[in-house]
Amino acid sequence: MDQRSKDNTALENIYSRKSVRLFEKRPVSEPDRAAILRAALEAPSPANMSLYTIIEITDQELKNRTASLCHGQAFIGEAPMVLLFAADFKKWNDFFHIYAPDSRTPGLGDMMLAWEDSYIAMQNAVTAAWALRIGSCYIGHVIEHYEETRELFGLPDYVVPTGLLVFGYPTEKQLAREKFSHFQWEDMVCENRYREKSPEEFRTMLEERQKKSGKDFDTWAKKFTELKWQGDFREEMGRSVRAMMDAWLKGRPY
Repeated sequence: MDQRSKDNTALENIYSRKSVRLFEKRPVSEPDRAAILRAALEAPSPANMSLYTIIEITDQELKNRTASLCHGQAFIGEAPMVLLFAADFKKWNDFFHIYAPDSRTPGLGDMMLAWEDSYIAMQNAVTAAWALRIGSCYIGHVIEHYEETRELFGLPDYVVPTGLLVFGYPTEKQLAREKFSHFQWEDMVCENRYREKSPEEFRTMLEERQKKSGKDFDTWAKKFTELKWQGDFREEMGRSVRAMMDAWLKGRPY
């Protein structure tokens, strides 16, 4: 970690944050919970619209059901604090139609804008949590099984799940665990125009990033391809997102 981040608490928190899936068996304190939620709501938002809703899952049966829908990841059900984020254009759609009753209904552009909005809020939440020494983990699988998730949480038209966050105080082992390496900014930032990388360049980027793991690169690459590219969940994720888009476009007309 460079000197600038050591001298800046905000940068140190961003640079040091890592995903945590194992938590101490105690609830998140009310002041910490309130701080995390406040941080999410303070996130930048287009025209200050806050195009999302946060559903705090406190019912254990709901937690377990959510874990089941997210490939049975048990730590979701065991997490002290679980937040479902949803892109939400319903509130504003209802409002706009008071003043423009014959106007359009939300399109896919509105859906994507709300989706972005929810993720900015999520990032604020996990950053604030880490500053409080509370661990967290993103779960992207919540965008699968859209129909079941919609029914489970009573999501109306123009509200779709975008991400799930779990929070808790990390175990000592989790705190001591070394953070995974990330790409260098020189590899990820282009100036003025997109610069396409050759397969060889990208492999070099990956090899450099994976050095700390000490694992054979080709063995890792083959396993990673099977897990993250050829896994069955990709097909369901694609189907589910298409269903979200179809439902959004067929939403309640005015």
